[in-house]
Amino acid sequence: MDNGDLCLPFKAGQEAESKSFDEGFRGAWFRCKIKRAWNLKGVLGHRLEYFDYPDEKVKWVRLFNCSPYQKQEFGLHDKMELMLRPSYPPFYHASELPDKLPESDVLVIVNDTWQVGDLIDWWYDGCFWSGRITHILGNGEVQIKLPDPPVGEGLSYRALCKDLRPSLDWSLKDGWMVPLSGVLTFVMSARRSSTLESSIMNLEEVACRIRWLKGLLKFGFQRSDLIISSWKLLETGEEHLRR
Repeated sequence: MDNGDLCLPFKAGQEAESKSFDEGFRGAWFRCKIKRAWNLKGVLGHRLEYFDYPDEKVKWVRLFNCSPYQKQEFGLHDKMELMLRPSYPPFYHASELPDKLPESDVLVIVNDTWQVGDLIDWWYDGCFWSGRITHILGNGEVQIKLPDPPVGEGLSYRALCKDLRPSLDWSLKDGWMVPLSGVLTFVMSARRSSTLESSIMNLEEVACRIRWLKGLLKFGFQRSDLIISSWKLLETGEEHLRR
C-alpha cells in the first residue's frame, strides 16, 4: 500500500518527540526529525533521526506500540500507545514574557516558582524525563521523582529548575492538554468505530489518560495536587486552563 492511501498524522521533515518502552529509557521523550513515514499492511511507522544523539543510526519506529502497563484493570485489553508526538510548544516564565508572543496555536506560561506536586519534564542526558516535583531544595534546585516501572525508571534526583518544563499530554484528537484533563470523562465516552485505525486511536486516547491517572496514584497525589497548578496552557492567544 502506498503512503498516499492513508493520511498519516505525521509527515516527513516534521520535527517531533518520540518515546520508548525499552528498559532504561521508560518515561523519556527524545527530540527527533521524521525522515520518512510509511504504512505497511496497516502498520504505521516512521524513520527517525535524533537531534541529541548524532551517532545514533536513523531507525524505524512504529507509530503505535503495545503498552507495558497492566491490562487487567479498567477492562481494557491489547492497549496501544502513541510513540510519537509533535515538538513541544513554546513556553515562557511569566516574568520573562516577550513583548510579542510567537504565532503558535499553544503556549505554556510558567510561574516564577515551581511547586511540590507539579508534573514536569526534566532535561538530562539528551532527553526529557517525565516526573513530579517532591521537594523544593532552594538555590534553583528541586527534588523530582520519576514514575516507578513499568511507567518509568523510578528513583529520585536533584534537578536544576532551569532544566525543567511542564509535562503536557498530547493525543491525535485533542492535541496538547494538561495531564489528567477529562480523565474519567474519556473512559466513559470513548466513541465506537468500525475501522481498525480509528479504534486504535480511540484506545490510545483512553490509555493515555489512564496512564497519567495510574502514575499519579503511584505518586500518592492528594486531591489538592490535582487542582492546583503553577502553570497555564494558553490556546490561540486566550488563557485556557484545561482542567
